Amino acid sequence: MCKANNQMLKSQHEELKKVHTDLEEEHRNQAQDFGRAVNEHKQRYMEMQQEKEQELSKLKESLYNLREENRQLRKAHQDIHTQLQDVKLQHKNLLSQHDQLVVTLEDHKSALEAAQVSQESGFCL
Repeated sequence: MCKANNQMLKSQHEELKKVHTDLEEEHRNQAQDFGRAVNEHKQRYMEMQQEKEQELSKLKESLYNLREENRQLRKAHQDIHTQLQDVKLQHKNLLSQHDQLVVTLEDHKSALEAAQVSQESGFCL
């Protein structure tokens, strides 16, 4: 009975050693798979981080360009506004000169008519 017990224990021991070896192998494989998965996730995370940084950089550049364009447009608008004010002033001055010329022309017409009347009167006398 001892021999049979001993044989059975040896058999169980061998079976447990095989199960233990199989479990260790499975553990190593899972650890390797886990390590690969972690490395893949790290790599993907780094790629996504780089993509995010590139996109952020592009957005910052776009924002800078839009602000610069806005500044230039505001300056151009201000320049046009100033030119418009200058043209309005010139127009006002030209209208004033025109009005003065109309008055001068009327004065000259009156003087001419008076001279003509005077000259006609002088010829008649």
